[in-house]
Parts: sequence; structure tokens; C-alpha cells
Amino acid sequence: MQKYIITFGQAHTHRVGNITIDCDCVVELSAETEERARDRARKLFGLAFCTSYTKERFLAIWDLKHYPRGIINLDDKGGL
Repeated sequence: MQKYIITFGQAHTHRVGNITIDCDCVVELSAETEERARDRARKLFGLAFCTSYTKERFLAIWDLKHYPRGIINLDDKGGL
């Protein structure tokens, strides 16, 4: 399984369990392919997310200072 990062726009706010997901954080999740990562994101967030990256690519092109709440790993949150 590979790690993927899902990003969110300013109008994208979600509650997953007791976690708030918004544009100030990104979500990390595991999947076999990026397509499956996006399928998983659609199940959790509908169409209200921005884009997906491999974790490696995301960390290479984005500075986490743009995401003050950091990376939220949903795999560590009970398999959400």
C-alpha cells in the first residue's frame, strides 16, 4: 500500500468522526493506487475535496507551513 495525500479547498469542511477536516490540513490515507485513494476520498468527503498526490510528491512540492494543522492520518484513526 502506498500513502496518498488529499487536499481541500477553502469551502471544503468535513467532520470524520470527531475530526474536523478543512483547508488548514491535509489527509493521509493508504491505497493500492491513486485511483483507489480518490475513491476512498469520495466515500468520505463526496466531491468536496481538491486533489490527491502521492505523499512523496506532495512533500516534494508543498511546504507544510501552508497547512497549519498538518497531516491527519486517517489510517491511524480506526481505519476511517
